[in-house]
Amino acid sequence: MGKSFFEFIAGLINGKKGEKPSAPASEPVTVQSGEVEQQDNTIKEVREVEPKGKPIGANSIDIQDKVIDAVLKNVKKNFKGQKFNFEEKNLTLWTEDSMVNLLLDNSKFKNELAKKLYDEQGVKFSSIRVRNYSTVQRPGALEILTGICMTIDEEVSEDTVMRARVEVVPGSGSTVEQYYILEPGKAYNIGVGRIASLDNGSVRRNDIAIDDNVESPQYDKNKYVSRNHAHISYSEKHGFMLYVDEGGLRRSGKRTSVARGEGDPVNIEDTLIPLPLKDGDVIVLSKAVRLLFTKQE
Repeated sequence: MGKSFFEFIAGLINGKKGEKPSAPASEPVTVQSGEVEQQDNTIKEVREVEPKGKPIGANSIDIQDKVIDAVLKNVKKNFKGQKFNFEEKNLTLWTEDSMVNLLLDNSKFKNELAKKLYDEQGVKFSSIRVRNYSTVQRPGALEILTGICMTIDEEVSEDTVMRARVEVVPGSGSTVEQYYILEPGKAYNIGVGRIASLDNGSVRRNDIAIDDNVESPQYDKNKYVSRNHAHISYSEKHGFMLYVDEGGLRRSGKRTSVARGEGDPVNIEDTLIPLPLKDGDVIVLSKAVRLLFTKQE
């Protein structure tokens, strides 16, 4: 006789082998904004409430109740002391097992979790989502139960790029590497040469390095780019953003712009005002070097 649905889940949780069906695509459930007290200065500096390795049970209702309880305990314990506005923030649960993902990724569970958060702690998130580890590996996630993590992130638009690739447009200059992969949590310097000595005596490492080899067939284009031309950083809300550095400004004899679609290029002329990058943007450095920015899944 075949195993029941709950026996199958119990086997998965206790380490028994079995086939895992694919999790369905998740859909956010939008709820109202609100406030909760915060203890730490950043939402990512949180402490575990449930010890790692603790089983979460085999019954589907039991699993859902334990997840709700774990979320409530972590929110309560980690966000006391200061008022923190969740108006533009999402609560995301990350599951390792596709069967558990199936149990949590439905409107009934998400609405029940939203109701408990509001009734017991006065917290209302912008949305509650469920994701599978196999879909996206999310840095900074907190494990609240075995195989289940949570993150609290700012609301982002659908076209915000969270992982990107930068490569030179053929015939418009050359880079040291064929392409560069951009990940959240790091700034990427753009300029001529991998290691560049600046006029003030400092040394700058360019993560996206324009080839400074005078023998390069593209050197006549590359030579117009500055050693400290620009950099790309990441924002939770806006994704990757392009900043112009001192060497890429008009007053330094250089130019920095972004070409987007059929419109006119957008010039960046202030080191403090960045331009959020979108999939398909072309970063134009001085006269000829063009870098294609594309979204990576």
